[in-house]
Amino acid sequence: AACLLLFACSGNKKPNQLDLLPLPYDMPVDPPAGSPMLTANTYAGDVLASMLLQRTGESSAILVTNLVRLDTLDDNTSFGMLSAQQIASRVAQHGFMVIDVRLNQDLLINRKGEFMLSRDLAKMLIRDYNAHAVLVGTYAYSTDKIFVTVRAIRLADNAVIAAYEYY
Repeated sequence: AACLLLFACSGNKKPNQLDLLPLPYDMPVDPPAGSPMLTANTYAGDVLASMLLQRTGESSAILVTNLVRLDTLDDNTSFGMLSAQQIASRVAQHGFMVIDVRLNQDLLINRKGEFMLSRDLAKMLIRDYNAHAVLVGTYAYSTDKIFVTVRAIRLADNAVIAAYEYY
């Protein structure tokens, strides 16, 4: 009888969209064999998601930007765009709300490859997207490898809250 009473009382509350799926609700899918790039980006997403889970609110959005080449910071490349998308997909598989937003005009990158967000832009991203962090990254070519650095930067104070490097 008590169970029926609790069940009947719980029916009065209409769940909102976030109540229907607890966050983060992870559903990682392993990448297909034979793609070192996809495997490396998938693992980077796993590491970042693990760090973000410990350091962010579960319902906060994570914004993603393209990875940029260190020696040509102003240009987008297929590698940078695809890598960012693969990492973002993996973070989303772990249950985070990932928003793909193009910040190229508003995200300042200095010649040392450091990312800086203006205070106004950060406030707008927090207000309009309920965003907690932005995922950014750089890469550089060597003779036979591409070295990648990916960081999640907290919008409130530009602090790096998650980072991973790989090749």
